[in-house]
Amino acid sequence: MKSLIKIGILVLMCLVVAAAGCTEFISNTNDTNDSTDNSNVDLTTFNSDEVTFQYPSNWEENATDMASGDYIASLMEPFATIGVSVYPSFSSSSLDSAVSESKESRGNVIESQGSLTVNGKNAYEFVDTYNYNGENMKAKVVIVEKEVGTYYKVICYAPESEFDGLLSTFNDIINSFQIK
Repeated sequence: MKSLIKIGILVLMCLVVAAAGCTEFISNTNDTNDSTDNSNVDLTTFNSDEVTFQYPSNWEENATDMASGDYIASLMEPFATIGVSVYPSFSSSSLDSAVSESKESRGNVIESQGSLTVNGKNAYEFVDTYNYNGENMKAKVVIVEKEVGTYYKVICYAPESEFDGLLSTFNDIINSFQIK
């Protein structure tokens, strides 16, 4: 009977050690493959004649978008649908009109919205959801007033399931946004 108890304890100890090793392996695997974790990524600065802002240094220029001429900046995480697009200045009669026009042109479901200040400039943000190529997406859209009648639009986007994990990165991008 004593040998049966010893064998049982030995088996139990082996199972505990094996389970701990598997858990550590799974934890490390998830950490290295998590595309939403930009907390340990250095930031780099995008700088154009019109605007400047910081973004994760592992993001790359979206050459297709940039070739279209529709953007000042279009940067995204490689192999992911996570990124930021900055549209050139556009005219509208007021910030409210610029926001209304942007909401109408996007035609998406608005989840939240409100006024804010971006580096001393009046701005308005809204978060919307939409479907892109069969994937549920979520975006933070910020309209920044350069001066009355002139506005910039910044859109930070990600799959809906990853958006909340990237919100601090998106906020860092928006908070560093400056109009020259």
